[in-house]
Amino acid sequence: MEGRRRVRVADEVGIDADPDAIGARLLILLEEVNATMRQLARYWDKIRESGDPKTSPAIDALMEILFMGRRVRMHVFLVAQSATARALGGQEVREQFTTRILAS
Repeated sequence: MEGRRRVRVADEVGIDADPDAIGARLLILLEEVNATMRQLARYWDKIRESGDPKTSPAIDALMEILFMGRRVRMHVFLVAQSATARALGGQEVREQFTTRILAS
């Protein structure tokens, strides 16, 4: 919801607008993303009704933020033991994370 609101505001005020017009910078921390993505998918499969989209709205919202977030001052920090393309929703999603910090 917040991501879509910010995109709407950005479209209205234009690309050269004061960033504060869009809103304060938001940092989103996703920890244990492999498990979280599976849990979101399982939960959606359980509650989804006929006519609902196949993909969880929570997962769709995350994908939108990953692809458009910088424009609207929303940034994602992702923590995963193994951030595979499959776990994240595809290669194009994983490529949105341009900086990776490795630790052991």
